[in-house]
Amino acid sequence: MSRTRKSKIFFVLYIVAGVALALWVVRSSERSFLAYLGVAVFFLIPGRICGHFWRNFFRGRSLMTNGRSDEAEKAFHKFLADIQERPWIKKLIFLSWGMFTPDIEAMTWNNLGVISMEQGRLEEAKEALEKVVLMDPECPLPYNNLAIIAAAKGDETEAKALFEKSQKLGYTRSSFDQMIHHSGELLARVEGGERD
Repeated sequence: MSRTRKSKIFFVLYIVAGVALALWVVRSSERSFLAYLGVAVFFLIPGRICGHFWRNFFRGRSLMTNGRSDEAEKAFHKFLADIQERPWIKKLIFLSWGMFTPDIEAMTWNNLGVISMEQGRLEEAKEALEKVVLMDPECPLPYNNLAIIAAAKGDETEAKALFEKSQKLGYTRSSFDQMIHHSGELLARVEGGERD
Protein backbone atom coordinates (compact mmCIF):
# COMPACT_ATOMS: atom_id res chain seq x y z
CA MET A 1 0.00 0.00 0.00
CA SER A 2 1.41 3.41 -0.98
CA ARG A 3 2.16 6.13 1.55
CA THR A 4 -0.48 8.32 -0.11
CA ARG A 5 -3.15 5.64 0.29
CA LYS A 6 -2.22 5.18 3.95
CA SER A 7 -2.35 8.95 4.40
CA LYS A 8 -5.84 9.11 2.88
CA ILE A 9 -7.09 6.36 5.19
CA PHE A 10 -5.49 7.98 8.22
CA PHE A 11 -6.99 11.34 7.25
CA VAL A 12 -10.52 9.92 7.18
CA LEU A 13 -9.96 8.14 10.51
CA TYR A 14 -8.55 11.36 12.01
CA ILE A 15 -11.62 13.34 10.95
CA VAL A 16 -14.03 10.70 12.27
CA ALA A 17 -12.12 10.43 15.57
CA GLY A 18 -11.91 14.23 15.89
CA VAL A 19 -15.63 14.68 15.34
CA ALA A 20 -16.43 11.83 17.77
CA LEU A 21 -14.12 13.32 20.40
CA ALA A 22 -15.63 16.79 19.92
CA LEU A 23 -19.17 15.40 20.30
CA TRP A 24 -18.15 13.45 23.42
CA VAL A 25 -16.50 16.52 25.01
CA VAL A 26 -19.49 18.73 24.30
CA ARG A 27 -22.03 16.15 25.54
CA SER A 28 -20.11 15.12 28.64
CA SER A 29 -19.42 18.68 29.75
CA GLU A 30 -23.06 19.73 29.67
CA ARG A 31 -22.38 22.04 26.76
CA SER A 32 -20.25 24.47 28.71
CA PHE A 33 -18.49 27.39 27.08
CA LEU A 34 -15.08 25.93 27.99
CA ALA A 35 -15.92 22.67 26.20
CA TYR A 36 -16.86 24.55 23.03
CA LEU A 37 -13.75 26.68 23.34
CA GLY A 38 -11.57 23.59 23.81
CA VAL A 39 -13.01 21.95 20.70
CA ALA A 40 -12.52 25.15 18.69
CA VAL A 41 -8.91 25.47 19.85
CA PHE A 42 -8.24 21.80 19.03
CA PHE A 43 -9.47 22.22 15.45
CA LEU A 44 -8.45 25.81 14.66
CA ILE A 45 -5.13 26.64 16.32
CA PRO A 46 -2.87 24.25 14.34
CA GLY A 47 -4.12 25.71 11.05
CA ARG A 48 -3.64 29.27 12.27
CA ILE A 49 -0.01 28.53 13.16
CA CYS A 50 0.68 27.12 9.68
CA GLY A 51 -1.26 29.99 8.12
CA HIS A 52 1.03 32.49 9.83
CA PHE A 53 4.39 30.89 9.05
CA TRP A 54 3.42 29.57 5.60
CA ARG A 55 1.55 32.65 4.43
CA ASN A 56 3.69 33.00 1.27
CA PHE A 57 2.96 29.38 0.37
CA PHE A 58 -0.79 29.86 0.83
CA ARG A 59 -0.67 33.16 -1.01
CA GLY A 60 1.08 31.43 -3.91
CA ARG A 61 -1.55 28.68 -4.00
CA SER A 62 -4.36 31.22 -3.93
CA LEU A 63 -2.80 33.31 -6.70
CA MET A 64 -2.16 30.16 -8.72
CA THR A 65 -5.82 29.12 -8.38
CA ASN A 66 -6.91 32.58 -9.51
CA GLY A 67 -4.75 32.40 -12.65
CA ARG A 68 -2.18 34.92 -11.45
CA SER A 69 0.81 32.71 -12.15
CA ASP A 70 3.51 35.37 -12.22
CA GLU A 71 2.54 36.64 -8.77
CA ALA A 72 2.14 33.06 -7.50
CA GLU A 73 5.64 32.20 -8.67
CA LYS A 74 7.05 35.16 -6.72
CA ALA A 75 5.14 34.13 -3.59
CA PHE A 76 6.44 30.56 -3.83
CA HIS A 77 10.01 31.81 -4.21
CA LYS A 78 9.47 34.02 -1.15
CA PHE A 79 8.31 30.93 0.73
CA LEU A 80 11.43 29.03 -0.32
CA ALA A 81 13.45 31.98 1.01
CA ASP A 82 11.42 31.78 4.25
CA ILE A 83 12.43 28.11 4.55
CA GLN A 84 16.10 28.99 3.95
CA GLU A 85 15.91 31.68 6.62
CA ARG A 86 13.93 29.56 9.13
CA PRO A 87 14.29 25.84 8.24
CA TRP A 88 12.22 24.82 11.27
CA ILE A 89 9.01 26.05 9.61
CA LYS A 90 9.12 22.94 7.41
CA LYS A 91 8.46 20.89 10.53
CA LEU A 92 5.08 22.58 10.98
CA ILE A 93 3.74 20.05 8.49
CA PHE A 94 2.75 17.97 11.53
CA LEU A 95 0.14 20.67 12.28
CA SER A 96 -1.21 20.53 8.76
CA TRP A 97 -1.94 17.65 6.45
CA GLY A 98 0.37 16.68 3.64
CA MET A 99 -1.74 14.16 1.78
CA PHE A 100 0.73 13.60 -1.05
CA THR A 101 3.97 14.63 0.65
CA PRO A 102 5.10 15.38 4.18
CA ASP A 103 7.52 17.99 2.78
CA ILE A 104 6.12 21.48 2.21
CA GLU A 105 9.24 22.44 0.26
CA ALA A 106 8.63 19.57 -2.16
CA MET A 107 5.03 20.73 -2.59
CA THR A 108 6.28 24.27 -3.29
CA TRP A 109 8.63 23.03 -6.01
CA ASN A 110 5.80 20.96 -7.48
CA ASN A 111 3.64 24.08 -7.66
CA LEU A 112 6.49 26.00 -9.31
CA GLY A 113 6.80 23.15 -11.81
CA VAL A 114 3.09 23.36 -12.60
CA ILE A 115 3.32 27.13 -13.14
CA SER A 116 6.29 26.70 -15.50
CA MET A 117 4.43 23.93 -17.32
CA GLU A 118 1.33 26.08 -17.78
CA GLN A 119 3.48 28.89 -19.15
CA GLY A 120 5.14 26.58 -21.67
CA ARG A 121 8.55 26.58 -19.97
CA LEU A 122 8.80 22.81 -20.09
CA GLU A 123 12.51 22.43 -19.33
CA GLU A 124 12.22 24.70 -16.31
CA ALA A 125 9.15 22.76 -15.19
CA LYS A 126 10.98 19.48 -15.58
CA GLU A 127 13.88 20.76 -13.44
CA ALA A 128 11.51 21.85 -10.66
CA LEU A 129 9.62 18.55 -10.73
CA GLU A 130 12.83 16.53 -10.70
CA LYS A 131 13.79 18.42 -7.51
CA VAL A 132 10.56 17.16 -5.98
CA VAL A 133 11.40 13.58 -6.97
CA LEU A 134 14.80 13.93 -5.29
CA MET A 135 13.29 15.45 -2.12
CA ASP A 136 10.44 12.96 -1.88
CA PRO A 137 10.50 10.02 -4.30
CA GLU A 138 7.18 8.75 -2.88
CA CYS A 139 5.25 11.89 -3.79
CA PRO A 140 3.01 10.99 -6.76
CA LEU A 141 2.36 14.52 -8.03
CA PRO A 142 5.65 15.24 -9.83
CA TYR A 143 5.41 11.95 -11.73
CA ASN A 144 1.94 12.92 -12.95
CA ASN A 145 3.22 16.33 -14.03
CA LEU A 146 6.35 14.87 -15.63
CA ALA A 147 4.02 12.51 -17.55
CA ILE A 148 2.18 15.54 -18.92
CA ILE A 149 5.49 17.08 -20.06
CA ALA A 150 6.59 13.80 -21.68
CA ALA A 151 3.25 13.57 -23.50
CA ALA A 152 3.58 17.19 -24.66
CA LYS A 153 6.99 16.32 -26.09
CA GLY A 154 5.52 13.31 -27.88
CA ASP A 155 7.21 10.65 -25.74
CA GLU A 156 4.23 8.37 -25.15
CA THR A 157 6.29 5.55 -23.63
CA GLU A 158 7.82 7.83 -21.00
CA ALA A 159 4.48 9.55 -20.37
CA LYS A 160 2.77 6.20 -19.75
CA ALA A 161 5.52 4.98 -17.40
CA LEU A 162 5.43 8.21 -15.38
CA PHE A 163 1.63 8.24 -15.24
CA GLU A 164 1.59 4.64 -14.02
CA LYS A 165 4.21 5.49 -11.37
CA SER A 166 2.01 8.38 -10.19
CA GLN A 167 -0.97 6.03 -9.90
CA LYS A 168 1.09 3.37 -8.12
CA LEU A 169 2.14 6.02 -5.58
CA GLY A 170 -1.50 6.93 -4.93
CA TYR A 171 -2.55 9.75 -7.24
CA THR A 172 -5.47 8.29 -9.16
CA ARG A 173 -7.38 11.48 -10.00
CA SER A 174 -10.28 10.00 -8.07
CA SER A 175 -13.07 12.14 -6.68
CA PHE A 176 -11.25 11.98 -3.32
CA ASP A 177 -8.09 13.35 -4.98
CA GLN A 178 -10.20 16.11 -6.53
CA MET A 179 -11.73 16.88 -3.13
CA ILE A 180 -8.23 17.14 -1.64
CA HIS A 181 -7.19 19.48 -4.44
CA HIS A 182 -10.26 21.71 -4.02
CA SER A 183 -9.99 21.80 -0.23
CA GLY A 184 -6.34 22.85 -0.64
CA GLU A 185 -7.47 25.67 -2.91
CA LEU A 186 -10.07 26.76 -0.36
CA LEU A 187 -7.52 26.70 2.46
CA ALA A 188 -5.12 28.71 0.31
CA ARG A 189 -7.81 31.35 -0.26
CA VAL A 190 -8.47 31.63 3.46
CA GLU A 191 -4.85 31.56 4.61
CA GLY A 192 -3.43 33.44 1.62
CA GLY A 193 -5.79 36.37 2.08
CA GLU A 194 -6.78 36.44 -1.59
CA ARG A 195 -10.27 37.54 -2.50
CA ASP A 196 -11.89 37.74 -5.93
